Amino acid sequence: PPPPPPPPHFFFHPQHGFRDAQESRGLGDVYKRQPLGIMPKTKYPEHKLSFENSSMYIFTDGITEIKNPSGEMLGSEGFENYIKKYQSTPINERLKTMIDDILNAGHVQKDDLTIVVIDGK
Repeated sequence: PPPPPPPPHFFFHPQHGFRDAQESRGLGDVYKRQPLGIMPKTKYPEHKLSFENSSMYIFTDGITEIKNPSGEMLGSEGFENYIKKYQSTPINERLKTMIDDILNAGHVQKDDLTIVVIDGK
């Protein structure tokens, strides 16, 4: 059987845009994004990937499923737009600023939000 899929994540480089780890490893559609924690005792394969001058975002579906007042989900593309908008914000302020902006835009949070960001140097 194929190995378990990686958790949802994005790699963002200010000059090169978004890429995900599966594209970076050339694995194509072998891996599909899978939320963390839905399958107990899942073992994920270990891979090394350089993300110099990039940021890695690992997140739960609470951020992509957050809805605007019309009931439309933010989705991956919407989250990517916020990542691009706040990429130059210092890491110690970035997530709070991003979430505040999303909620102040009228989006309604009904699920937990977990986002981890790691900046490569």
